[in-house]
Amino acid sequence: MLSEAINQKYFPSLNGLRGISIIMVVVAHLHLSNNNYFNIIFNGSLGVNIFFVLSGFLITTLCIREQKLTNDISLYNFYVRRILRIFPVAYLYLAVLFILNIVYHLSISRIQFLGSLLYVMNFSYFKINSFSWFTGHYWSLSVEEQFYIIFPFILKKSFKAFFYSIVFIVIALPLLYHSEEFFKPLSHGIFHFFTHYFIKFQSTAVGCLFSILAFKKLFDYKISTVTKVTGNITALFLSFT
Repeated sequence: MLSEAINQKYFPSLNGLRGISIIMVVVAHLHLSNNNYFNIIFNGSLGVNIFFVLSGFLITTLCIREQKLTNDISLYNFYVRRILRIFPVAYLYLAVLFILNIVYHLSISRIQFLGSLLYVMNFSYFKINSFSWFTGHYWSLSVEEQFYIIFPFILKKSFKAFFYSIVFIVIALPLLYHSEEFFKPLSHGIFHFFTHYFIKFQSTAVGCLFSILAFKKLFDYKISTVTKVTGNITALFLSFT
């Protein structure tokens, strides 16, 4: 018997969070004011993190539901759905941008197009070298796509392994990330790469953790639906982590 949260096919209360996060990101990019209170309210980074939390919750919920109903997760169907949902618009934008770059000389380098096409814009090489405002937002898509490649595969193989990896990213990894000075011999090697690569998944992992708690009936889904304001404030608070 699936929990009520996992059994839901549509989460109307999440649309409010989507709307808030969209407004925060769009207004932040407009740079309308340098007022501190204005920037706190329209915090673009927080808006993106809210998107990551929602994505982690929804993707994990879909995968757990499929696993419980069919005793398996079809990674083929999962990736086909993600490709059809994201790739057409993302690549259409790049195609139009490529033409505009030639016609209007926007000075967008080839490395920027390559990084966007391959969804690796979150790596420092692509962010630092010839950074372009036109493709900079592909870093968030890159984070999402890389998460989709790694974690559904772990969930398919072992629910426990998935749970422990999510808990590690949400709780333990930030401690390691902010404590590199205590691990100086390792701070510029594999340890450094590991912490800096996986820390970007933290917000998405928070959403995954919400889904797991709902599945295990440790998260009171009815309270969050009846008192939506409380549920949304909780999600906003966790997005700061």
